[in-house]
Amino acid sequence: MESIPEPYRGNNEQLSTVIVVCFAYVTIKDRLPTILVKAMDTFRRNASCVIKHRLINASNEEQTKMEDECKLIVAKFSKLRYQMMTNKELEMFSGSFSDVQQWNNAFVALRDKQGNVTWFDSPWLFVECFMYRSFTHFFQSSLYFRCFDPFEEQKNDALISSLNTAKCMAEHLCRQRSESRDFNQLRNDFITFLALCLWGNHCDLSLSSGNKCVQDDSYVKDLHSFNSYILCNDSQALFDFVFKLKSLSKVVTIDIVVDNAGFELFSDLCFVEMLYLTEILNADSSLIRFHVKKMPWFVSDALKKDFHWLLDYLSNCENSTVLQELGNKWKSLLKDNSWIIIEEDYWTLPNDYSDMQRVDAKLYSKLEEADLIIFKGDLNYRKLTGDLMWDHRTPFITALRGFLPSPLCSLRTIKADVVVGLESESVYCDLPSNWRTTGQYALVQFASV
Repeated sequence: MESIPEPYRGNNEQLSTVIVVCFAYVTIKDRLPTILVKAMDTFRRNASCVIKHRLINASNEEQTKMEDECKLIVAKFSKLRYQMMTNKELEMFSGSFSDVQQWNNAFVALRDKQGNVTWFDSPWLFVECFMYRSFTHFFQSSLYFRCFDPFEEQKNDALISSLNTAKCMAEHLCRQRSESRDFNQLRNDFITFLALCLWGNHCDLSLSSGNKCVQDDSYVKDLHSFNSYILCNDSQALFDFVFKLKSLSKVVTIDIVVDNAGFELFSDLCFVEMLYLTEILNADSSLIRFHVKKMPWFVSDALKKDFHWLLDYLSNCENSTVLQELGNKWKSLLKDNSWIIIEEDYWTLPNDYSDMQRVDAKLYSKLEEADLIIFKGDLNYRKLTGDLMWDHRTPFITALRGFLPSPLCSLRTIKADVVVGLESESVYCDLPSNWRTTGQYALVQFASV
């Protein structure tokens, strides 16, 4: 087996002649502080509204407590930003929350391996996850702001801003109902909606440091022009695999490890709906399990409440009957447990997925029940591959390092340095120097047991 490479770190620009400026360095130096400040400002603005609303029936003592708690949380944000920008040591978490021990175990293991755990000298995957977990730690430790999501407004606005594209996609989807199709047409429909699901990953607010991402109306029309940007494309192999699933004499289970809320989540649901409408998958003998985050994560990652917000928004969309119909249908699928939303601690731990069987055997066993697992987005890809400095020609299955509870597929627009599974240097040698960090290029990679 190929030797395991080192992880990407914020100081990699000093270690490699190949990487001039590692995206990890840019992220920790510029992007993360920007996201932090925006989250802090959002909290400060919303906290003022909460305090003002609660003052109606609050005693002077309670008012003082709320104001003091708000100031304390803002101070924690400011301290974290200072520690990040000056490369100070990270601090272990405290409290009785379900994931604290696992986080601290990972922290101790890293400290034993490398010594001091500082922002630029530690694995990028670890410190980036640590920042988002810190936000939740600030709120969990409070009395009045325990459930605050600093990214909620941005996630909701990102969908609303892309509503015209969502309508186009929904109308295109619903035309599948009345069409008769042969095998080749089924394959084409599958690959088309898989591509819509893939490119929905453009809507990643962490890449844009929290700035709004809008899908324009040409999204569906120009889809085929994006094909040349998919550097590794296992769509055909995935279709062949999925097409055979309904011949199984059992309930077919597909797990989708969700990435972003809003428009990307909508495109994920449209992909599943396409499987039903084309009868590639039988709705009465299948189970779709959506794995979401338990806490606000990487700005736009989907939570359970974001999932429900999306369906409520669609079902109440007065200027689009087709969106209303989809929203109501998808609600009914949740109600009768054909669709299930699952929250697990592991998705917001710093561990990559090769650690899952050791750290969370229960979740690994649950994934073994699936006939197919679809991992969406850049962070999931980084965790599948360990966010390690693999040669780009390393086979995808090698980079998984034994993580294969069931056949799995990764749909990812590339927004970070790690890329594997490319056949040769010729695939990327003529690409612009920033091809791994813009989200303009993509991967569809499939691995089976």
